[in-house]
Amino acid sequence: MEGYREAKWILMDFGDIVVHLFGKEERNYYDLELLWGDAPRIQW
Repeated sequence: MEGYREAKWILMDFGDIVVHLFGKEERNYYDLELLWGDAPRIQW
């Protein structure tokens, strides 16, 4: 887990799954939805 102390962007790596938790400004800046926009979506 990275970024926990700053609490602006937290990355958790679980092997096959990577979780990104962003603050609002960081989410807008990095725009991962655009980067991964063509990836297939998985319904939970």
